[in-house]
Amino acid sequence: MVRNTETAFVPNLRGGDGTIEITRLPNDYFNTGIADIPATIDGQKVTALDKDLFVSGLSEVTVPGTVAAIPDYLFRLDNQGSDGLKKVVLKDGVKKIGRESFAFQVGLSSVTLSNELTEIGGSAFQGCTALARIDLPSSLTTIGGSAFMSSGLTAVVLPDSVREVGAQAFRNCSKLQSVTLSSGMTTISARLFENADKLTTVTIPASIQSIGEDAFNGCDGLKTIYFGGTQAQWNELTSYPNMASQGNEILKIVKVIFANGESSDPSTPTEPEDSAIPVPVDLTAENTVDGVKLSWSIPLEVGDVKWEYEELVVVRELANGTGSEIGRTSRGVYSYLDKDVKDGESYTYIVCALKDGVESGGFSKTVTITYDAKPFTTPVSARRPSAIQPSASAIRRMAAPISLASTSSGSPPALRACGSISSSLERWTS
Repeated sequence: MVRNTETAFVPNLRGGDGTIEITRLPNDYFNTGIADIPATIDGQKVTALDKDLFVSGLSEVTVPGTVAAIPDYLFRLDNQGSDGLKKVVLKDGVKKIGRESFAFQVGLSSVTLSNELTEIGGSAFQGCTALARIDLPSSLTTIGGSAFMSSGLTAVVLPDSVREVGAQAFRNCSKLQSVTLSSGMTTISARLFENADKLTTVTIPASIQSIGEDAFNGCDGLKTIYFGGTQAQWNELTSYPNMASQGNEILKIVKVIFANGESSDPSTPTEPEDSAIPVPVDLTAENTVDGVKLSWSIPLEVGDVKWEYEELVVVRELANGTGSEIGRTSRGVYSYLDKDVKDGESYTYIVCALKDGVESGGFSKTVTITYDAKPFTTPVSARRPSAIQPSASAIRRMAAPISLASTSSGSPPALRACGSISSSLERWTS
């Protein structure tokens, strides 16, 4: 198909199936700044836009539902931004918005999404500072990392169809005030709302099982959380390892309203001010023949402060940044032996105190060690000393009977020696 490139589309027939990919827009679109891409050209369906399609200078764009996906980087500008593009309409049928498709379009203020959209790619609307609102369809399942980072959104409502929201998706959204998360989600990703300092209310469903590091870091304006479960579920969610210890401290002091209408307001003390849960310090790790031995200490009580805790929880961090509890020790026991280790592998540990089985204090600094079993696996033959023949006098001494006569101390010398060794061993192993 041949067309005048000055006034018409430049289509590209795709695979002989009667569909068209648009490779160039008519000049008329750029004269008016408005591009309403048709669903068909000369009876042939438009199903794709070329990834290198020139779109600079347009202020409004409408994409037909016959185009299933918006290509990666299609409308993206460099991070200096452009205020040219102001309105985007994706008609029903569009299912995917590619990575960085509209990134840094700082004038983009109106976006209408397809009711069949399932995926918004990473950084798709990053830097769109004029975009104050966007209605997400109930077909949406995936929002990529940094998708709306540094945008102008003031409120976010994620439909329950959403299953996955990537890290930093709403990071640095300085105008964001309220968020409602999807009941289809199980994880709040790392740095999801970091530095959203005007965020005041968040609705979190009971389906959430973990909160990534720095998810709410810098959310200093957060006042109220509406949680779809019970207080016991909330306490479990906000305890390590379900909630990363870094950057989520605000969740420990904010008011939480539960599904039954009851609330927990940390501004009203629930325990004496002269008591607290301690933070373990001086965590160390060493290789032993039986595994990795962890040791730590608890700071001394100062003034009227009285430590309140019953157990210490030992957590081993996993490669994905989450943690897994591997054991507990009772109050006053400041060591733990991790036997489930393999030679040559590295392990990272963290310890925290626990009160009433659910309330945790601050977390110790992490310690990392590579388990080295070599010093403990030297062949026996290499360590066995050469045989030495005892002298005749030594043989006579060994053959002599051991005296069990009591001394002034009340017990035979041989038994006292055994008792001394036993005591030493007890002190070493305790």
